[in-house]
Amino acid sequence: MKFSTLAIFQTIAAVFCAKAVAAAGVPVPKSLTDILAKKPEPMRFTGSISAGGPTVDITGTIDEVFPKLKKLYPKLKPDLSPTTSLPKRWFPGPPTCYSTVGADRYTILNHAVPHLKALGNLMCEVRVPRTCLAAYCAPSPNSGVFLCTEAAGVRIPCRRMGENAELIANTCIGPVPGRTTGTRWDNTGYHIVVAGVCGGIYPKGVPKAG
Repeated sequence: MKFSTLAIFQTIAAVFCAKAVAAAGVPVPKSLTDILAKKPEPMRFTGSISAGGPTVDITGTIDEVFPKLKKLYPKLKPDLSPTTSLPKRWFPGPPTCYSTVGADRYTILNHAVPHLKALGNLMCEVRVPRTCLAAYCAPSPNSGVFLCTEAAGVRIPCRRMGENAELIANTCIGPVPGRTTGTRWDNTGYHIVVAGVCGGIYPKGVPKAG
């Protein structure tokens, strides 16, 4: 299953509307619940965390990949330092925020961000144009970090995904307290998305910071 950017935000809107409909007593359509239950396409991680270190080519979300990387890099641990700045040559504007239910800010800032930022030189890779892959996906609360391509594939440092997810979560607050949804657009044809869309049964757990 591949996620286009439009599909992601259509799903976000659908979730928001479905909750409103459910509150009014009308059943949520089975087609929507089926979409939310599907396993999202996971990220491809390639390269090495540090110069001269072991190289990898593995697919999964960060909670699946991190334990495997730790076996190769025993000193690997979540990076809890705050992001102070990002190169403007890659991201000329602020995040675009969306008025939807969104991802859980605590989950993004304390689980997704520290683990992605810890990956140093490791690359997150999406080879297919107009596709979104999940670098992080937590079912409860439903929260995800995606790398999305436009006209071509993309390969960027995973740390950059974590830094931008942190910026989105700290910029895009509301309208529901504790929730965040937004996009950081790059000027070379890709964007990083934080959204409250991940398959409701996937993955089984989320990594703990610290």
